[in-house]
Amino acid sequence: MKRRTWLAGCTALMACTDDTALDFAQLPESARGIANDLGLGIGAWSGYREQQRLSLAQRIAQGSAEQVVYYVLQSRRFTRHPPLDPVRLAATKPAAMPLLAKQRFADFAAAPVTDERHRLIADLFRALPPSFTAEACFTHTMNFLTARSQTREAARDALYQRRGLSSDTTPAQTRVIDEALKILGPRLTGNTLLVGPGLDLTRREGYTDQTPLRAYQVERLLLTGTPLSCVDVRPEVLRVLERYPVACVKTLNITTHAASATGRYQLAIATNVLVYLDDRALFAAMAGIVTSLGPGGHFVHNDQRFATKAFGEALGLAVTRFEPIALGNGQGVELMDRMVLHQKRQL
Repeated sequence: MKRRTWLAGCTALMACTDDTALDFAQLPESARGIANDLGLGIGAWSGYREQQRLSLAQRIAQGSAEQVVYYVLQSRRFTRHPPLDPVRLAATKPAAMPLLAKQRFADFAAAPVTDERHRLIADLFRALPPSFTAEACFTHTMNFLTARSQTREAARDALYQRRGLSSDTTPAQTRVIDEALKILGPRLTGNTLLVGPGLDLTRREGYTDQTPLRAYQVERLLLTGTPLSCVDVRPEVLRVLERYPVACVKTLNITTHAASATGRYQLAIATNVLVYLDDRALFAAMAGIVTSLGPGGHFVHNDQRFATKAFGEALGLAVTRFEPIALGNGQGVELMDRMVLHQKRQL
């Protein structure tokens, strides 16, 4: 084996094994008051980590249920029955699964696998706990879509903090990365950590079987030429990411573990990830990001809550930029995102 290849392998292995469990002792003094207020004081973290482990398993199952339903209702790969629009169907507030949906689920269960997306969805359905029957998956998904349509924007944070964890992603998510890279420019060196890369597996609206099975954020960051590590909790995302030339792909829950105990990363990115976290989990996740970043490292996300600013400052991860990003029009409404850039305090 050539020395360069051997060194690259060692670097990838080190990046994959350098995580650490979060605890109170790792927090800077300036953040310990907030930790106590959130119930994350001395001696509380082991119980918190176990609670998060159990919650994560349930939320992954709920996210899988959504993805299965979106695919079964809309795909044309495995059935001749006409597709159903999940959002429009949810608007009718069905008391039970309609006959057409039952027929499509029956065809899905009986059909041979047609392509990689079909295989991933079938594997997700088989891996669900016994309580997540087809009917239960359908009911859960309809309930979420109904709640989402009835929840005002100001209250949507609470809804998403309880939502199942899916692999939702679209090409538009790379715009946050584009804005951050435009600001960082030549300062982007060293290792990059991408949290929750996502996979364009299913969509609640506008899905077609021609939708590319791609991880857009990964593809964008690989263009920078810097070593890239990816962490996620979704099994189908991890499977697909193995095909990309990244330094590390691993399962990691950022609300309980830091990706690196030694601050090996100079840039960490988490778009459409923090929105799923309540204040306690958000604080823990940001504490893990601080641990994972080297001095002067940057953290990019798109969560506009004031808590990200307050927690960041307490943890030594101050906000340096907050930029609005236009995503175009959707149903006559201008869609906006934001890019939030933090920098870790220099030693």
